[in-house]
Amino acid sequence: MTGQKRYFAGDIGSNAIKARAVEIEGVMRRTLVDTRYPIRLGTAAFNDGRLDQKQIGAAAAAFQEIGAAMRGLGPCVSRIVATSAVREAVNSAELIKAVAAQADVRIEIICGADEARLLALGARPDMTPNVRNMLIDIGGGSTELIYTRADLSLDSAHSLRLGAVRLHQMVSPGNPVTPDQFMRLEREIANVLHEARLTPAPHPANAIGAAGTMCAILGARRARDMSLIRPCSSVFVRACPCSPRNTITFRELDDMICALREMTIGQMREQMGIDSERASIIVPGALIARGLMKLHSLESIQVTAHDLRDGLIAAMIAADATL
Repeated sequence: MTGQKRYFAGDIGSNAIKARAVEIEGVMRRTLVDTRYPIRLGTAAFNDGRLDQKQIGAAAAAFQEIGAAMRGLGPCVSRIVATSAVREAVNSAELIKAVAAQADVRIEIICGADEARLLALGARPDMTPNVRNMLIDIGGGSTELIYTRADLSLDSAHSLRLGAVRLHQMVSPGNPVTPDQFMRLEREIANVLHEARLTPAPHPANAIGAAGTMCAILGARRARDMSLIRPCSSVFVRACPCSPRNTITFRELDDMICALREMTIGQMREQMGIDSERASIIVPGALIARGLMKLHSLESIQVTAHDLRDGLIAAMIAADATL
C-alpha cells in the first residue's frame, strides 16, 4: 500500500451503532470520523426475536448521517457489520433494506467467531508479546472470550449469549437493583458460564477487557477514586495513584458492584460520571466481568478502548497490503 488511503468501519451493535474513519499515510494515522448513536437494537430483539420498527427507523436515520460522512471522505474502503441483535432477529432483512434505502451501504451480518477474530485483531496493540493473552469483550448481546498464543496469533474463541442489554431485558433490573434482581442476574451468569465449559485461562496470561462496558467500569472507578481520599503509605493521597491507570483489580470491581447496585441512575451519573444510557445496564455488565474474572482466577484486568471498529480497519488495511 502506498500513498494516502482512507478506511471506514461501522459496527451495528446491540447497544449502539458506531462508526469510525481513519486516514493512513505511511506510518501516520489520523482519525477523521468517530461517532456513536445510542440506538439499543437489542431491547426488542432479545425479548421477542424481532427488531422494533421504531428502532429500525432510528437506525436508518443514523445511516443517513453515516452515509453522508462516508461520501464526504471521497474514495475509501468501507465495511459495516452487524452483531448479535441483528443476527438473532427474524426481521433483520428489514433493517438491511431500510439502511440501504437511506444510505446506499451494504450491511454484513457476522457470526460470533468472526466477531471474536476481528476484536482480537483490533486489540492487538494492547496485547503483550511472548505470553498468552486473554481478551474479554462484554457487548450488549454477547460476550466474546478470545485466547491468543505467545506469538499473538489466535488460539481459540468463545461467543457467549451473555450481554449487558440481554441480561437487562431478561430480568429488567430496577433503579436501584433490588436484592432479588441482583440474585437473578448472578444466577443467569453462573448458569451460562457453567454450560459454556470454558477453557481455563492459560498461565501466565495477560487479561484485557475491551470496548464499552469495560471502559465504562474503568471510567466509573476513576471518578469514584477521585472523590475518595484514603491512606497510602504514611500520607493521605487520592485513591487513583494506588492502582495502574488502565487496570481494574478484582477487588476494585467487586467494590464497584457493591456501590453501583445501591445507586439510582441519577446517582450513577452524578457520582460516577456514567451517562444514563449506560447506567441502566452497567450492573449486568459488571457482573459478567466479575463472573469471568472469578472463573479464570484473574486478580486484575487491563482495559483497552480498542473495539470492533479497530479490528475492521486493521483487516481492511491487511487486505490492501496483499493486493
